[in-house]
Amino acid sequence: MAANRQPHNTQPVVLHQTTGIVHSGPLPPAQEFERYEKTYPGAAERILLAAEKEAAHRHALENKMVDDNSKSARLGQYLAFAIAIMAMTTVILIGVFKGPTVSAIVPAVVACTMLAAVFLPNRGKAKK
Repeated sequence: MAANRQPHNTQPVVLHQTTGIVHSGPLPPAQEFERYEKTYPGAAERILLAAEKEAAHRHALENKMVDDNSKSARLGQYLAFAIAIMAMTTVILIGVFKGPTVSAIVPAVVACTMLAAVFLPNRGKAKK
């Protein structure tokens, strides 16, 4: 008799499954590519062309940024060198015309401080 027993309060169970696809990048997955091409002939070629143009544009911007940073660093070095030459010239002139006094040491200390201020913060950024 136990084999013929039905459980009490039997209710149907409804299962629902949702599937999603996550995509990242300039090009859609191959299946999507195929659907685009079937829906709109030539779409796949246009998508590839757009992705290639975007990549070329991004590379051009990155190259320009690297070149600009290099030029900026070089200009900073030239200006720091000019400041050092002017400061040392000032120190020499003060030393020659006024004698070796404290007034000749002050511009030298100022020049060294300015050079340190120019170069030390940039060194930290370059290492990161």
